[in-house]
Amino acid sequence: MSLADRLADTRNNPHGLPCPIATILGRLNEEDRVALLNELEKPVGTPSRLTNNAIASALTEEGYRIGIKGVETHRKRACRCFTGSGR
Repeated sequence: MSLADRLADTRNNPHGLPCPIATILGRLNEEDRVALLNELEKPVGTPSRLTNNAIASALTEEGYRIGIKGVETHRKRACRCFTGSGR
């Protein structure tokens, strides 16, 4: 087999964990999913926008495992949901 053939047949193995927000969104009922998505999409400077800490705390109180950084990364669209390496 030539190198060109081998490279053409090679696929990347999935690696890393999925975005914690995506995991949580997949477990929520429709009402809660929409509420979380709406909150995550509020632009910076919106008076009613919750902090990353407040969102992480609310999710933790509901029994989900998430840290502030997970919320922040998703909000910045720097997680696997937006970089093409997840979901």
